[in-house]
Amino acid sequence: MYISNEHILTLDELDGFGAATINSVASFISSSSFKIMSLGDLLDILEDMLSRKLIKGSAKKKFPNKTALQEANARALRVLDNSDMAGIKMISRYAPTFPRNLLKTIDETGKEAVPLYLFYKGDLSVAQRHAVAIIGTREPSPEGFAAGEFIAAQFAQYGFNIVSGLALGCDTAGHTGALSVPGGLTTAVLAHGLDTVYPSENKKLADAILENGGLLMSEYPIGMGVNRYNLVARDRLQVGLGDATIVIQTGIHGGTMHAVNATLQAKKPLFVVDYSKPVLSEKIQGNHYLKEYKGAQGISAINTQEIINGLIASSSVGIITSLPKEDNHPNSPIQLELYD
Repeated sequence: MYISNEHILTLDELDGFGAATINSVASFISSSSFKIMSLGDLLDILEDMLSRKLIKGSAKKKFPNKTALQEANARALRVLDNSDMAGIKMISRYAPTFPRNLLKTIDETGKEAVPLYLFYKGDLSVAQRHAVAIIGTREPSPEGFAAGEFIAAQFAQYGFNIVSGLALGCDTAGHTGALSVPGGLTTAVLAHGLDTVYPSENKKLADAILENGGLLMSEYPIGMGVNRYNLVARDRLQVGLGDATIVIQTGIHGGTMHAVNATLQAKKPLFVVDYSKPVLSEKIQGNHYLKEYKGAQGISAINTQEIINGLIASSSVGIITSLPKEDNHPNSPIQLELYD
C-alpha cells in the first residue's frame, strides 16, 4: 500500500521532517505488509524505523511524541477539509495516477526534485498527455505575444497539453492560444495555494482553463501565498510536465532562465522563437544567446509543423540529439534573477 494523503501531510507538518525523510517513511510503508489505518499505526511505524536507525538527522533529533503527531495531524486535516470545501483535490507522488512525467522532475542544478504531493483543480488526466511548456517574459513585444498564441494553438490542435504559469505576458499567450482551439487543453502551474489566483488580472483566464477541461496545479496547500522563491521552484514543474520547452521571449538574465536551465539539465528539447523582423527589445536577447551558446533550436511559423511532427513521431521525446556549442559568452555563466 502507499502512504495516504492525510499521513503524508501529517509528516510534512512535523518539525525536522523534510522530503528525504518522508520519502523514506513512504518507501518503508509501501514495502511493509503492515497496514497503516490510524495515527497510532503511523507512530508505531516511525518508532520502528527509529529503532532500525532508518530515521536520521533533524527528524531524529526532533522525533515526535504522540502529542506532536496529533497536533500535526490536526493541521493536516484542516488543510484537507478546507481544500475539499474549495473544490481542490490532492494527489501524492506515491499514488498510481500521479503524472508520470513529474516522477522524473529535476531542478536547474540537476538534482531530483519530484514534488511530494500536488493540489489541483480540473482534470488531472490532462497532465498525462504529451505536452510543451511555453515560457517567457512578462513583458513581451506585440510580436512575441502573437508568436506565443500562434505556437500554442498549433500544438493544441494536435492534442498537446500547453503548460505554463498563468503569469502576464508569454504565459498568458500560451494559455489563450491553447484555448483558442476547439478542445484545446492547457495546464497552469501556480506558485501558491489554489484558493487564490496570482496575478489577479488572470482570474478569468484561470476560470476559462477549468471551464474548457484544463488543469490548475500547485505543490502548495490552500492558504499559501506567492513569493519569489515559490515562483522559481514551480518552474521545474512546468519543465517536468513538458516533453519540450519553448521560449517565446526572454532577456539573458531573466527569470525564464530558471526553467531553461531545468530543461537543459533534463536533456529535453529547447526551442526559442525566431522572428522574421528584428524586435528591438532587451527581452529577446536571451533567445539569441540560447541559440548561439546553449543549443536551442529556432521555432517560427515556418517550421512549427515540422517540429510538432518530429515530437509526435519521436520515440525518444525529451532527448537532446545535438550538443550545444562551447559557451564563450562574456557573461557566462548566466546570473539569474528571481521573479519580480
